[in-house]
Amino acid sequence: LLLLTLRTNRALDRLLESRKAWGSLNRATRSFMGLVCAHVLPEHPAAACLMARYLVVLGWTFKGMLRNEDDRELIDSVMSSVPRETEWLRKCALTGVRRPHAIIYRLRNLLSTTNRSSGSGKNIGVPPVILLRLEELLSTMESSVGICNRVLISPLPPTYTRHTSRVLVLYLSVLPVALVGMGISTLPVVVTVAIT
Repeated sequence: LLLLTLRTNRALDRLLESRKAWGSLNRATRSFMGLVCAHVLPEHPAAACLMARYLVVLGWTFKGMLRNEDDRELIDSVMSSVPRETEWLRKCALTGVRRPHAIIYRLRNLLSTTNRSSGSGKNIGVPPVILLRLEELLSTMESSVGICNRVLISPLPPTYTRHTSRVLVLYLSVLPVALVGMGISTLPVVVTVAIT
């Protein structure tokens, strides 16, 4: 019973860690888009719209990565007005870069190109403090994706599984002997315990 409790606690710890990372990703994307709307949208509406599309797709591609689901249809529908970006995102998956990571890299690239001076030499006016905050939010997004991916690919230690199965086999083997000593019919009780 103690080993089963340890395994359950470990699984719940992993669930809690994943939920915290997902919540952090949620907060970072909202904050990022709020800052983009306030500081990038007035000067570069097309870039801000593209960043918004990428943020929408980020959560869905992340879920698709974790569940090993196909997310191409969603990408096509959200990114339909920018076919070059859709094609780029599809090619990233073929090169081995996971889509959530590629989206974060692309957001970083878009932020960098919109902050450069325009052809007339006029700066778009995004304050350096805001750029630093946007980069921190992108870093938080990367960290959240990494944490959830680590939780997904690192299984529960096999020791817990082995010990739990051995304890349950021992318990179910000794149960009929204990029930016979008490004068209780063993077959219905053992079957009920083994099923539940």
